[in-house]
Amino acid sequence: FAAYDLRPPPTGPLDPSHPEAFATVEALAAWLAESTRNDLEAPSRLLTPEAGEAIDLLAASRLALLSRMSGSGATAFALCAGPEDAQALAASIAAKRPAWWVSACRLGALPA
Repeated sequence: FAAYDLRPPPTGPLDPSHPEAFATVEALAAWLAESTRNDLEAPSRLLTPEAGEAIDLLAASRLALLSRMSGSGATAFALCAGPEDAQALAASIAAKRPAWWVSACRLGALPA
């Protein structure tokens, strides 16, 4: 967090307006890419190159619609178009980095 404090303050809205729903996961990923950010990503990349490596490895895959870091960098994730793509991406990353914990999961609300 000290590295974050050394950078100029971020610009842009803190809570950007968004549609009530997204028609597709591709639309969601596009909105997230254009309208949101993680202000801790740049300092995390500087202090922990492995965090940047994980994000970049995900982003390099054609299966990833969007790759980001969660929170202060403990987790990197990618959004995929569907479960098959998520499983394939997880398998690809696990094969490239067998020491990493890798899992495909579902984004969305649980049934009531």
